Amino acid sequence: ERHANELRAQALRDPLTGLANRRQLTDDLAVAFARATPTRPVRLMLFDLDGFKDYNDTFGHHEGDLLLGRLARALGDAVAAFGRAYRLGGDEFCALTSGTEDQGELDSELQRSLSSRGEGFSIRASMGSVLLPTETKNPETAMQLADARMYINKASGRPSAGQQTRNLAMHLLATQEPDVFKHSERVAALAVAVGERLGMSVQALGELARAAELHDIGKVAIPFAVLQKPGPLTEQERELMRRHPIVGANLLSAAPALVGVAAIVRSSHERVDGTGYPDGLAGSEIPLASRIVFACSSFDAMTSDRAYRVGMSTEQAIEELARRAGTQFDPPVIAALEECLRAALPETESDTRTDETLTRKTPAITRPGMRTIPAH
Repeated sequence: ERHANELRAQALRDPLTGLANRRQLTDDLAVAFARATPTRPVRLMLFDLDGFKDYNDTFGHHEGDLLLGRLARALGDAVAAFGRAYRLGGDEFCALTSGTEDQGELDSELQRSLSSRGEGFSIRASMGSVLLPTETKNPETAMQLADARMYINKASGRPSAGQQTRNLAMHLLATQEPDVFKHSERVAALAVAVGERLGMSVQALGELARAAELHDIGKVAIPFAVLQKPGPLTEQERELMRRHPIVGANLLSAAPALVGVAAIVRSSHERVDGTGYPDGLAGSEIPLASRIVFACSSFDAMTSDRAYRVGMSTEQAIEELARRAGTQFDPPVIAALEECLRAALPETESDTRTDETLTRKTPAITRPGMRTIPAH
C-alpha cells in the first residue's frame, strides 16, 4: 500500500521541478470550485516564461533544466503561504491562491520569483489570472480566461512608448481622481471578460483593456465639484462632462501606439440609436470595443454608491441594461455582459452583487429626472 501511495504521489508531481503537475491541478481545481465562494474566492494564475527559449538555445537544455528547477523552487516558496504552485509543462507554470490576498502585491512577488537576469540573458514571466467563482464557475472556462489574459500580458512586452504613456495616464488618474481610477480598473476587468465571450482576438482584447482602463482619463480636466456634484447638473456642466471623451482621446492620441485606444475612448459614450456623444455615431459606426466599454462602465456606475443615490443590485442593473438594449446599448454586448454577470452570481443569491457591496439589496435611488442609465 505504501508503494502504491508513492506511485500515486509521483503521478501528481512534475519530475523535473518537483512541483505539482497538470493532473494535480485538475484535481485541485475541482476542489476549488466546490469550496470557493464570492466572499472566500480562489485565484487561478497562469505564467509563461519570456526569454526562456533564447536561454535554452544559448546555454543548452541541461542549463535550461537547471534554471527551470531554480525558478520552480522560487515560485513554490513564494506561493507556499497562499496556495500551491504547479508546472504544466515546458516553461508554463501555474498557481492556485487565496483570492483574498492583495492581488497587485502577490502578482508582483510571483512574477519576480519566475524572473532571472545574467550576462547574455533575461527571463521574465507573463501572467494571466481569473477569480473563482466570481468570474466563472467552469474550470475549462477559467483556464481559457487565464490563458487569454496571459497572452495579452505577453503581447504588451516591454514598456513601449505607448505603454509608458498608458502607465503615466493611469498614474495621473490614480493621483487626481482615485474614485474614477478604481471604477476604470473594475470596468477593464469586466470589459475583457465580455470581449472574450464575444470572440475578440488577443490583440483586440489588449486594446480593449487599455481603452477601458483609460476611458475616463479626460475627467482629469473636469472640476472635482462637477464630478462629485450631489444634485442635477446644469446644462453648462453637462456640456463640460460631455467633452471628457474628446479630451481623453486627444491626450492619448499624442502617443502613436495609442491612436487605436484613443479612437475607442472617444466613442465610449456613443449610443446605438445615435443620440450619444460626442459624434452622434449609431450602430456599427461605433467601434465594438467602445460599445463594450460603454455597457461595462454603465453597469459599474449603476451598481456603485454615489452621493446622490444608492447603487443597484446586479439583478436590478441587468434588468435595466436589458430594457435599454437597442437604444442606449448594443444588444449582443448586453447579452454577453449578462452572461458574464450571471456566471459570477452565487447560485442561491442571484439578487446580490458579488464584490464587497454585493450583499445590499436596497433599490436604486436615481437622480430626479434621469432618463438614461448614467455612464458615471
